Amino acid sequence: MDLAAARARRRGPAHQARTIILQIANVRADGETHRQLGVIDSLELADLRDVIAVAFGLRENAPWSFHDAAGKELDRQAHLREHLGRIGEKLTFCWGLWEFRIVTAHSWIRDDGTPWALCVGGSGRFGDTGFDIARINAELTGTETTRDVMSRTRPQVRGIIERSRLFDLVPLLQALDLGRDVHLKDSTREILARLPLETDPEAIDAFWAMVLALSCLGNDELTDTIAESIMEAIGWVDDDGSHLPAAEVRQLCDASLHQLAAVGAMGPRQLAPVDKLDIFRGLLRAAE
Repeated sequence: MDLAAARARRRGPAHQARTIILQIANVRADGETHRQLGVIDSLELADLRDVIAVAFGLRENAPWSFHDAAGKELDRQAHLREHLGRIGEKLTFCWGLWEFRIVTAHSWIRDDGTPWALCVGGSGRFGDTGFDIARINAELTGTETTRDVMSRTRPQVRGIIERSRLFDLVPLLQALDLGRDVHLKDSTREILARLPLETDPEAIDAFWAMVLALSCLGNDELTDTIAESIMEAIGWVDDDGSHLPAAEVRQLCDASLHQLAAVGAMGPRQLAPVDKLDIFRGLLRAAE
């Protein structure tokens, strides 16, 4: 898929481009398939159709259309910002007999280095196609490489990814755009510079696993699942050899998590998503 061609397509009036995170779900009697996509809001619906086709493995030609909440079919040349530009906006994508529910989960101002489209998460099979985030993003991003993203990432985080072999985390780091300027209070920067507070290797790994999980901006269940998966992939297990439950992962780095809660990265007084992203960028990116 050539998303570069999409750049030259018709666009509306001058507009400060934004990245929008779309949660897309196909629910069937025999199961559910989910994909989370980060896309630029100036793409047209026709371009989004191409991205969805890659993410779900829709290889055959079939009639397709987009519909709003009232069931009205939408213009295929409409820009995403017209219908999915605000958090909570919803559309339905129809491909043949299948329906895919789309909802905007997050949105922030786009940096020039951010990919036009990227898969940042997902689960479940669609037909014969399983969830292979590396394949999806290789098709979406073309020549952008893992090495480039990793070079922008804090060494401790690179170590987590290399030891766990969870290179599915690379698209997340790419979507975060670690080179982007961050706007943090001096007091917040001072707190982040001291993290993690833990000194035990397992606790340090638990902290970075939690940071990576939290940076997905998902709900508590998703955050816990990701953190557990990272710790298991690294090789940390419970005393009986079973995987560490999320509660224990959190307990291992409890002191550092309290500091993250204090600056609004998590907890009952957490900041807006765009502000939390700056905190996670500050934690995850390599020193300049």
